[in-house]
Amino acid sequence: MLGVARGLLFLAGAEGSFIVDWRNRIVVDPKILAGKPIVKGTWLSVELILGLLVSGSTPEQVLRAHQDLTLDDVRACCGCALEACKV
Repeated sequence: MLGVARGLLFLAGAEGSFIVDWRNRIVVDPKILAGKPIVKGTWLSVELILGLLVSGSTPEQVLRAHQDLTLDDVRACCGCALEACKV
């Protein structure tokens, strides 16, 4: 189960329920990557992380390839994208 409200990503699954506030993890700085949303403290864009997931990488594979990320960072990228899709 997935839901978003006020920047909070609510997830429930086999691992249990948890909340990720993606706005604490995703930032926009016009000086970094032309203002694309990035994971705070990195130069990794939300677009890059989502592209890896869409191309078939698992979150675990993304974490192995980018060891400065956490699982909550990956989840925050998904939450940011989900919020952007809302109309």
